[in-house]
Amino acid sequence: MSTSNSITTKPGIGMVREVLEVTRSRSRWRNIPTVITIVGFIAAVFGILPPVSDWIHLMVSGILGGLSFIYIFWLIVDISYALGQRWSGTDRIRLHQVISRLHGLEYARLELYGKLDTDGSMVFTRTMEAVAHDEGINAIDHYMHTPEALTRLGPTAPDIPVPTVEIIQGKHTATATIHRQSKDHLRFIVNFTPQLRVDNPVVYVTKEHYSKQTFAIFCDQLREVPTNVRDREYFAWDITHPTKSFKLEIEFPPNLHPKTFEPEVWRGASRVVKDNETMAIWESLKPVPRGDSTSLVLEVDYPLLGLTYVIKWKPPDRPNDGS
Repeated sequence: MSTSNSITTKPGIGMVREVLEVTRSRSRWRNIPTVITIVGFIAAVFGILPPVSDWIHLMVSGILGGLSFIYIFWLIVDISYALGQRWSGTDRIRLHQVISRLHGLEYARLELYGKLDTDGSMVFTRTMEAVAHDEGINAIDHYMHTPEALTRLGPTAPDIPVPTVEIIQGKHTATATIHRQSKDHLRFIVNFTPQLRVDNPVVYVTKEHYSKQTFAIFCDQLREVPTNVRDREYFAWDITHPTKSFKLEIEFPPNLHPKTFEPEVWRGASRVVKDNETMAIWESLKPVPRGDSTSLVLEVDYPLLGLTYVIKWKPPDRPNDGS
């Protein structure tokens, strides 16, 4: 079976239905004034209101008509906000330019690549092009969601990998110091010598080797952890620095293609789904053939600072022969 036939995406829902669901879930209380406004407007137009006097009838019609106009205007703005497209172009660029200068550091390029093996291990590589806008920066912190196997397998959990660092552009040396931030997060710091020069890009690569059983390769492995009620495996990345170009790629073992997949965006560590940003990047996650393997690639320009961008997938069923 070809790669294209062995992958299925989440069944699509009509865009209007998606928008209305998001809008409705965010503001159910607005249904009441909506109904009143529409009914009142229709009543005024067709002259159903009792004509106590011409001026009263005219005043009521004007008020109800004005309310209808306000509601329609609000609905257009609300739907634009729900779609997440209103702020996805020029405004994102301007926002990035301001925040990166205030923040003092930005990533012109952030490319993440994880290659899964059949034993659930992963080689994970980050390629980062950092640009300092402040003087005196000699370290950059890195913050990510820890793969759940590292926190939910108890004593049998794989060790947290210590990343290696390599400078591929810039006259610096770099070392990494790793810290365990919490049970769900991993934090390490890359220290630079000498300090970064203002507006002078430095490109560096970090690499980790996650041990076997870190990721579920087959569906039944998701159920092996009693506290794990998920039916999806995932990889999540926190945007902790202003970023121009973001790319996350997960490559699967040969002939072990994900059954379904979808992107998601969380409000940082809370894991509360941010609906409008998820909808805005929905088409940005694509399957890419890699010979007998498949990669899921998510590319986002100007991702929003403080959000977490996620690739979720359902692993394939284990072959009947147990291989």
